[in-house]
Amino acid sequence: DIKGGLGRFIARINQSKIPVVALDTPSGLDSTTGEIRGAVLKAQCTLTFGFAKTGQTIRHGPRSCGRLIRLDIGFPRELSAKIARNYFLVRKNDVAETLPPRRALGNKTDHGHVKIWAGSPGFWGAGVLCARAAYRAGAGYVSWEKPPGDLSALEFLPEVLSQNFQKPEDKYVYVVGPGFGVNAATADHIRTLYKNKLRRVLLDADALTVVAKHKLAVRDSWIMTPHTGELIRLLGGTAAEMIEKDRFGHLQKALKRYSCTIVLKGFHSLVGRDEKIFVVPTGNAALSKAGSGDVLSGMIGGLWAQNLDGVPAAVTGAYLHGA
Repeated sequence: DIKGGLGRFIARINQSKIPVVALDTPSGLDSTTGEIRGAVLKAQCTLTFGFAKTGQTIRHGPRSCGRLIRLDIGFPRELSAKIARNYFLVRKNDVAETLPPRRALGNKTDHGHVKIWAGSPGFWGAGVLCARAAYRAGAGYVSWEKPPGDLSALEFLPEVLSQNFQKPEDKYVYVVGPGFGVNAATADHIRTLYKNKLRRVLLDADALTVVAKHKLAVRDSWIMTPHTGELIRLLGGTAAEMIEKDRFGHLQKALKRYSCTIVLKGFHSLVGRDEKIFVVPTGNAALSKAGSGDVLSGMIGGLWAQNLDGVPAAVTGAYLHGA
C-alpha cells in the first residue's frame, strides 16, 4: 500500500499536467484485482512487460493505465504458453472473426430461432427489450412465449412471433428470466428445460434468483448472465464489496459450482468457462440502468441461434453490447 510521502508525491504528479508513462504497471494498482492500494499513479500510457495483467483490465485498472501497450521482453515461448493459457483480453479482431456469416443467398431459416420466456404484468418491457435484441442480433426468428392474455406489449414488436408456452424442443435457443417473476412457475419452467435436456438455454435476471433460491440444477451447456447482486445469491450470500474486490476469484468459484458458461456483468464484463476467463473491454457507465441486461441476454441468444458455440456467442454478444 502506498502511504505517506510517496502517496503525497503521487498526488502531486496526478494534479500536474505532465504526461505520465507507467512502466509495467502504475504504482499503487493491484495488478491482479484492479483495486487501488492506498494511492495510484494515473498514467496516460502504460508499457506493460510480457503480458497485460488481469487487474489492468478491470475495476480501476483501465483509468489508471490509460492506453495499455504490451512489450515483448523475450519470455520463452514455452513459459508464455504456460502463463497465458487461462486469461484472455478480447479484441475487436477476435470478435470480427467470430461474427456468424450471412450468405447473400441465405434466408431466415438459416439463422436460427430464439424463444423468449420473459416479462410479466408490470414488467413486459423486459421481454420487449430482450426479444428485440435477439432479433437485431440476427436471429432468423424470435418467438415470445407467454401465458395467454395481455398482448399490448407486442404492439412494439411487429417482427416477433407470439404464442403460448410450447413443449420445449432442442432446435431452439431459450432465453429465460428478464422480468419473468421470482416464483414457483419460473422454477417449474427451468426444471422443464433441464428435464428435457435442452442444450441451449440462457438464464438471466429472475431466473438466476430462482436457481439460487430453489437450488436448481443447470446443464453444462447453458449460459448464465449474473450481475454482482445475482452472483451474490448464486454463491450463497457473499458480500458485494468482496466480489468486486476479486471478480476473477469469485467468478472461478461460480464456475466450479455450476460448471456452465457464466457472464459476470460489470466494468469490465468477464466471460468464464471451465478455467478460462475472457475480459470484455467495451462498455461504460452508460450501461448502468435498468434494461441493459435484458438487451445483453437477447443479443447473446440471437448470436447463439446462428450456430455459434456458447462461449463465442457470450463473448461476442458482450463485446458488441458494450461497444
